[in-house]
Amino acid sequence: RQKQLIAERASNSVDANSPWNNAHSWRMNQAAQHNFDIQFGEEIVAVTATALSSAPNASFVIRSGDLESTVNGQLQDRVLFADIDGHRQNASVSEHDSGYSLYNAERAIHFNIKRPDLGDNSDDAAENQLVAPMNGTVVSHLVAVGSTVSKGDPLMIMEAMKMEHTIRAPSDGTVAAFFYQPGELVSGGAELIQLEKAE
Repeated sequence: RQKQLIAERASNSVDANSPWNNAHSWRMNQAAQHNFDIQFGEEIVAVTATALSSAPNASFVIRSGDLESTVNGQLQDRVLFADIDGHRQNASVSEHDSGYSLYNAERAIHFNIKRPDLGDNSDDAAENQLVAPMNGTVVSHLVAVGSTVSKGDPLMIMEAMKMEHTIRAPSDGTVAAFFYQPGELVSGGAELIQLEKAE
């Protein structure tokens, strides 16, 4: 599912071949690592999965708090086949609106992945300003100062948490100013662009 979402994001990126548009969380001279917040009811558990090998027989070291397990396996159709610290298990997998469910002979487990807020909702922008959804780096300006833009038009690309994030116009208007240049670091909540709304 994560690979599908990232493939969709890459298809909308200015540079679809950018290394930021991949699902394997590459790190220079380090193992690929995925971080998730998994929610079971009201409880949220932080999980880190460090890749040892990739599909079809993916293998990971999975850590949560003081717990650590070596896990490998594969998903075939809707059945997950896994080896967890040498113990073979399988479970049926169901994806639904509120998350995921795993079913085996002993029990059912329901959970969802708590997604970070990347500021994709245009309501996050105040009337005449756009703010950084998190700490990051400005990659590029996509329009010039003085450009007339329509609601949803891409204005700037930021890089945050090893992902590209497109800052879009929350309304029709004219770009009055960019407050940061490509390559500059930006703190979360900082005003990025001044947009004069169209009457």
